[in-house]
Amino acid sequence: MKKYLLTILALAGVLAAVSCKKDGPETPKTPSVVMSLEASVGAEALQQTTTYDLQSGQQRTVSVKATVGEIGNYTLTVAFGADEKLVAAYNTANNKSYVVLPATAYAFDPQTVTLDAYNKTTPASTLTLTAPEVEVETSYLLPLVITNVTGADFTVDPQADKFYFVLNVKPEDKTGAGTKENPYRLRTTEDLLGMEEKMVTGNVIYFKLENDIDMTSVENWVPINTNNTNDLQVSFDGNGKTIKNLKCTGVANPGFFGVLNGTIENVTFDGAFIEPTGKGSGVVAAYCGKDPCKGTIRNVVIKNSTNNSKQQMSAIVAGLGNGALIEKVYIENCSVKNESGKPRFTAFILAIDDKATSPSVIRNCYVKGGEIDGNQQVAGICGRSINGVTIENCGLSSKIIGNDACVGGILGQASSSVLDKVTGCVVWCTDIKATSTAQDGKYASGIVIGSINTNGPKHFANCLYSPAVDFVDGRYPDNTKKDTDDIISDAFTGNVRTYWHGKAAATGTSAAAAAKSLGWDETIWDLSGTEPVLKK
Repeated sequence: MKKYLLTILALAGVLAAVSCKKDGPETPKTPSVVMSLEASVGAEALQQTTTYDLQSGQQRTVSVKATVGEIGNYTLTVAFGADEKLVAAYNTANNKSYVVLPATAYAFDPQTVTLDAYNKTTPASTLTLTAPEVEVETSYLLPLVITNVTGADFTVDPQADKFYFVLNVKPEDKTGAGTKENPYRLRTTEDLLGMEEKMVTGNVIYFKLENDIDMTSVENWVPINTNNTNDLQVSFDGNGKTIKNLKCTGVANPGFFGVLNGTIENVTFDGAFIEPTGKGSGVVAAYCGKDPCKGTIRNVVIKNSTNNSKQQMSAIVAGLGNGALIEKVYIENCSVKNESGKPRFTAFILAIDDKATSPSVIRNCYVKGGEIDGNQQVAGICGRSINGVTIENCGLSSKIIGNDACVGGILGQASSSVLDKVTGCVVWCTDIKATSTAQDGKYASGIVIGSINTNGPKHFANCLYSPAVDFVDGRYPDNTKKDTDDIISDAFTGNVRTYWHGKAAATGTSAAAAAKSLGWDETIWDLSGTEPVLKK
């Protein structure tokens, strides 16, 4: 009868083992063999007792393996687990009062591994330790052992048959510290109202939304960082939650942020109402970045919201962008309009790409329904570019009305002397109209680009529109680029007010089908319906 050497290895974190006996066919007992146990983190060997200081909910993940000392023609099945009976003996021997780590606080994946014949080491089992929720600091003990082996008889040296893991668990920090590892936790309207006082000049302050918050009780929200204090940097993680009924009126730079210097992501705004007193406004931010700061808006949903503006540079997402990055934004049933006045530079996503240190980028955004009703430089995605804007894989099924010039489904006016780029977009609007009746050739609208007003590098290509759109064509009799031709030029020198429609899709094609044909990323978009939907 052969002797077997069994070794337990803990890789990437934690490990242990204990003696056990096989349940198998009747065979003669093997003599007692020496078993060695090893535990390591990377190349560093662990002691028999390893201690972790954790907060409630924190985890440690480790790999567990079993190794035999002698290769042979046999198969072993090894199960890992914990022996709770060892806790009392450990406490007595070491004058401790550790609590047994509950079974809900650790898990193996898989719990049983198989050592095939002529192999020395089993596949890894991943052990995840999760610190339990506690009201006061509590210390737990996990004695990690081998609970069962089948395929051979063996015994273990009692001096090296287990490892102990101590978890010193503190209650979860309910407020946070504003760091990346421990952001301030936002659970109430009072927490939102107290955000700016926690921000520090020169530091990025981190916030995490932990509840849906209804702001009906806040009569008039004061935008965060609204006094042109661009140095207040922020990282706001909405954590998939919703801010409802934000109301911000009668103030400068109205929006959740006045100036967004940093990032906001993973949040929904539902039922917001914005009404500016001056230029620059948006539900998320009046300014997405403001020279020299930058702003990023990512994975944001806005629905059932209104910017009741007659002021310039008004949008649903952000009024002005300075090197802004706006991506994975979904807007539904929103409007920018005011019955007493029509704003200039108006859009759902970004009203104007302002003079900036770098161009703005808008990608993977879609607007379902809603209405823009403005004056000129009016569009679904961006009203006007000044320092260059890139718009990729965006679209809408909305109503776009402008009283004057430069009305477009995607970009109202391309007026940058550096690169403007619009590619892979779909326009399924119900209406795109420049409603002025003037006949002097000044007024223009285009299904994708309302007006190209400067020479310079342009890249407008691979965009589709629904032939069912109700459209009022621009009035440039010498325009030769309005329909099927892409505009790709390092030095565009066409008519300074040329508009561009893109290409008509086949009759009956849906917006989702058009987006799919253009290669929209289906890990980001659900294209199974008639319109693209941003995946959660």
